[in-house]
Amino acid sequence: RIERLQRRLGEREERIGKLEEKTERLEKELKGLKDLRQKELKVARAFADLEDEEVEEMFEFTSKLYELIRKDPEIREKIREKS
Repeated sequence: RIERLQRRLGEREERIGKLEEKTERLEKELKGLKDLRQKELKVARAFADLEDEEVEEMFEFTSKLYELIRKDPEIREKIREKS
């Protein structure tokens, strides 16, 4: 009977250990998500501070940049190499 109780105790301790590991992993994930959310809020605030004209200029610049990338295979290859 004592052996059975000791075995059950060992099994429970093992499960507790696994749950603690999972809790730690989830806490790290949560912290990462919170950090990411803070970065997203900073970007959103930065865009909110821009004037419509600035946003339009950025959009036009980005569009032209993507167009150049799309048309030039050499540029696409360099981007692939670096990513």
